[in-house]
Amino acid sequence: MEFQALIKARYSVRAYRPDPVEDDKLDRILEAARLAPTAANRQAFRVFVLRTADGKEGLRRVYGRDWFVQAPLVLCVCAVPSEAWVRKADGWNAAEVDAAIAMTHIVLAAAEEGLGSCWIAAFDPAAAREVLGLPPEFIPSAFTPLGYAADAPAPKKRRALDEVVRRPLRRRPDDGRHRRPVRARPRHGRRHQRRADRRLEQRHAADLRARPRRGRPPPAKPLKHPARRSRLGRNAAPPRRQLLTGARP
Repeated sequence: MEFQALIKARYSVRAYRPDPVEDDKLDRILEAARLAPTAANRQAFRVFVLRTADGKEGLRRVYGRDWFVQAPLVLCVCAVPSEAWVRKADGWNAAEVDAAIAMTHIVLAAAEEGLGSCWIAAFDPAAAREVLGLPPEFIPSAFTPLGYAADAPAPKKRRALDEVVRRPLRRRPDDGRHRRPVRARPRHGRRHQRRADRRLEQRHAADLRARPRRGRPPPAKPLKHPARRSRLGRNAAPPRRQLLTGARP
């Protein structure tokens, strides 16, 4: 079955026929769980296959609905945190996410094989540990019956795509407020680069001329009329009349 058709056809089955599940179909479903992607490929999960004929009373303690034990098989996926990848930033453990991915593969593979399933998380964890005989490091994550459906699918009710997906850079059809800003195209070419280099050199040379030399004070501007200095100074120049006649005052 094509994938888009598969995810549309799959639904949660809550009524099952007692017909047995073929071994080859079960093997393909379990193989799909084995191939599920996990964080750092740690594969920190385990799948338990239970036959309802061997222990209906115990399974009813795990989940009390009658249709839970109608199917010939019940599958449980457990997480193993001691084997999972851990994020260094905050210590988050990916074990239960790995187990959820494996259960997703199980329910989709079951639909591909023409079998029904129902993801169950509202079970009793303590009863699940006792019935399955789980070691302390195992965490039961999800259950599902596995068998042929005895009911018909109802219309699916899902939120609209705009409610579950955020696309801030995509333009909405109703208005243009989410349009990307238009940026000017940069100029290219050797001629433009030479002009830019020339302007940069000119600015650099002007900065050097305006900057005073280190360790030396800037030179003083010479006087425009040195002969008109104050006559009270020691090195004052003689007046013009004295220079012409040679007379002393």
